[in-house]
Amino acid sequence: NTYKTSRGNSACAACGPCSTGYYRSSCGGSNSGSCLDVNECSAGTDNCHASASCSNTAGSFSCRCNAGYYGSGTSCTQCQASYYCAGGTTRTACPVNSYSVVGSDAQADCQCNAGFGGNAATGTCSACASGTYKANRANSACTTCDACPSGFVRTGCVGSSSGACLNVNECSSGSHDCSSNAQ
Repeated sequence: NTYKTSRGNSACAACGPCSTGYYRSSCGGSNSGSCLDVNECSAGTDNCHASASCSNTAGSFSCRCNAGYYGSGTSCTQCQASYYCAGGTTRTACPVNSYSVVGSDAQADCQCNAGFGGNAATGTCSACASGTYKANRANSACTTCDACPSGFVRTGCVGSSSGACLNVNECSSGSHDCSSNAQ
């Protein structure tokens, strides 16, 4: 296309090319037009991954992996178990002794493992102390083991197990109060 810069017998000028990422608007007549930005995101000409968002920039675009994914934006990988991905290029490991499901996007998704009490969202998952247990994966405190009825003793209450109450054989343990002549 060409346009005329003045009246009279002057030659027509060619409409020049625009830089990459721009296009020329209405060149012709007495209008040289102007270079306008191409919105690659809305035009569908970006190369962002299906699990990324596209942002138009002047003359170009950028891609960012969505929450639950990490990567360059043109390539995104779903966040693995025991990690969380807020979106973008990085993945972050859950705190020690905690776990998260595949695709987690925040540290709040991490939960303390069974046998560990605390709150992974604040980075604290500590082993349950003797006489306490936690059987499931959650952000909660360890539970004190219940007392056994008289004549029973609790065994195995530690970590992720509440243990069991076992009957005490008072005769063989010598803890009975029977007369030495009793049978």
